[in-house]
Amino acid sequence: MQEKSQRVTEKTGVYFYVDGTPYSEEDEVKRCIANLLKYAEEEKWKKCVQIIKDCEVLTMSPLDRMSLYLNSGNVFSVLGGLNDAKNYYEKKEFVKSIKTRQFT
Repeated sequence: MQEKSQRVTEKTGVYFYVDGTPYSEEDEVKRCIANLLKYAEEEKWKKCVQIIKDCEVLTMSPLDRMSLYLNSGNVFSVLGGLNDAKNYYEKKEFVKSIKTRQFT
């Protein structure tokens, strides 16, 4: 998954991030994020948007959620949907702030 993330990053110029997702205990989350990267690498952006919607409803760790939101923002950034991209980046920062408060 990390190699695919690197290839998509190189192809789009936008950093796609997976961090701990390959080690997640949630198989559905791993599948979802892997599919998002697969379709991003293939530049099937409409399919990426559908995958994002499917992934958002899953239960996942804060780290996986931050990865999903960052990569979702990246997809919309590539598509030129800057307001949507900004919304996903802000969601990521919100989850990060909650995660930080829980463990400090």
